[in-house]
Amino acid sequence: MNSIDTATKEGYNYAVSLNLQQKGSKLSSCVREEEQKSERYYYDQIAPTEAVDVSGRNQDTPIVRTNFDRRMVALISSD
Repeated sequence: MNSIDTATKEGYNYAVSLNLQQKGSKLSSCVREEEQKSERYYYDQIAPTEAVDVSGRNQDTPIVRTNFDRRMVALISSD
């Protein structure tokens, strides 16, 4: 019976692990991936609004009140 030495087992394990890491996720194109550099991060969600026509030249931009929500994401220690 052939024996497999330790160096061959470690090399095979490394090659399999590396290939699995490089494969990637099937759903990675469906999510947003970001790096958080602060303890808290806020996401603003803006409600849909309708465009306002400007009928003349050099008119002021109309103020449109838009509803929005804010969500906070906080880091949690894994100690």
